[in-house]
Amino acid sequence: TQTDKLANLDLSWESTEQTNIGLDVTLLDGRVSLVAEYYIKKTKDLLADEVIPSELGVSSMRVNMGNIENKGVEVAFNATPYISESGFQWDTQLNWSKNINKVISLTDDTKEQILSDASVSFLKIVAHEGGAYGDIYGYAYQRDDNGNIIIGADGVPLRTDDMVLLGNNQPKWMMGWSNTLSYKNFVLNFMFDMRYGGDVYMGSIRAGASSGNLEMTLDGRDGMVVPGVLADGTPNTKSITAQAYWNGLSSNNVTEAYMYDATNIRLRELSLGYNFPRTMLAKTPFTSARLSFVARNLFMIYSKTKGFDPEAAYTSGNAQGIEYGSMPTMRSLGFNINLAF
Repeated sequence: TQTDKLANLDLSWESTEQTNIGLDVTLLDGRVSLVAEYYIKKTKDLLADEVIPSELGVSSMRVNMGNIENKGVEVAFNATPYISESGFQWDTQLNWSKNINKVISLTDDTKEQILSDASVSFLKIVAHEGGAYGDIYGYAYQRDDNGNIIIGADGVPLRTDDMVLLGNNQPKWMMGWSNTLSYKNFVLNFMFDMRYGGDVYMGSIRAGASSGNLEMTLDGRDGMVVPGVLADGTPNTKSITAQAYWNGLSSNNVTEAYMYDATNIRLRELSLGYNFPRTMLAKTPFTSARLSFVARNLFMIYSKTKGFDPEAAYTSGNAQGIEYGSMPTMRSLGFNINLAF
């Protein structure tokens, strides 16, 4: 088959060196346990596609590029807070993790590797030497020395001439909290997921706002004055419509206008199961059987991207942090049966 990538005969495997320091504690006859781990992970000779001039007839070549360091903490806490004589039991599990990464080096000739699609002209996600993997660069609002947004003659904010660092797609930390409530033969389990921090470009909000389909575009339809100053420092007084404002932000490619905090909390899974008594299975080949109702992705509890999922990326590759035209997260409801022989 034909390929637009140039073969590299000097390609080698990635190598990883990792150091771990851990703590494992169990108390109260196993009803409480804590496992914590601190790690330093150094990966060398990362595999990446290096862009090649198009006149050579190929687009890229897979190369060993750079060293990345990851430092982080992972904590798992398990407890059984309550057990009653009547058979009720509550078990809870909390998992928390934090990772900090740094791009130590790339190659002698490459100091920045673009991870996102090159066709996206107003934003790029990169691995930049000295920066963090997943840094997001784009066009920001033009501002004066006092931080005021500079407004153009048409009443719409101006953007910077060059791309600047707007954020990073990696979360500051992540947490999962699972609870199991059991009573006799019934078992109820529910799990929450939380992501704190990290940034995302919401392309769907840009598209919806520029076409006037979102609630956020209602204000100013009869006229509005965008807060800010003119290039000479005087306050902006030009009145424009909401349509002119949102269309202007889109046509000016003001990336910063659609950068959002990706923090979110969601009910990831809920299940209710029934364990059939052994007496009911006595004449069957099964030693145990459970029938469960299972629901996944039930609802978003908290998010700053109203109506859109901040974790719904437009690609499954390295360019996380860009959302555009994503389908709503699928909610699934169903039953399952677990049998043991």
